[in-house]
Amino acid sequence: MTRSPRPEPTLTEKVLLQSVLDKRGSIAGMAIYEKPVRLLMRQMVDEMPIKAGQTVTRDDVLRWFAKHYPKIKEGTVTAHLIRLSTNAPTRLHYSAKPGEDDVFFKLDGSHFRLYDLADDPPPIREGAPEPQVSDPRRNLKKRKTSPRRQRCSPTSPTFGTFCRRI
Repeated sequence: MTRSPRPEPTLTEKVLLQSVLDKRGSIAGMAIYEKPVRLLMRQMVDEMPIKAGQTVTRDDVLRWFAKHYPKIKEGTVTAHLIRLSTNAPTRLHYSAKPGEDDVFFKLDGSHFRLYDLADDPPPIREGAPEPQVSDPRRNLKKRKTSPRRQRCSPTSPTFGTFCRRI
C-alpha cells in the first residue's frame, strides 16, 4: 500500500502552526535541551567548577551558557540566577523549589557565590516573612517644616504679610 503525498497546508493551518512555533523553530513551551535550565545551572556549578566562597559573575555564567547551550537566551539564564539565589526577594516570582533551588547567594546585582547553609540566612520562601532590609534613602525621622511653610500657615500671625490669601 502506497501513501499519497501530504497535501500542502492551507493558509489557516500555516498561521496556526506559526503561532505554535517560537523563534527557534521548536514548539513553544517545550524544552530546548534534554534538561531544564535549573538543572543545567547545577551542571555549570560542577563543570566550572565553583568552590565554596568563590565569587562568580553573571557574565561568567552567561559565557558558560553561550558556549555549552547557545540556544538558551540571556534573559532565561538571568532569571534562573535569581530563582536559584536564596536571598533574592524576587525569586518568589519564579516558583523556587525548597532545597532544590537553593544554590546561590547573591552578593550584588552581578556577583554570586554558592549558598552556605551554615553561615547564610535562611532562603526566602513563599509564606516566610521577608527579611528587613535597611534603606538608607528612607529617612524615618519627622521632617522639619520649612520657614516658608511656617510663615504661610493660616494660623501664623504673619500669614497675610508673606502669603497670598486665596
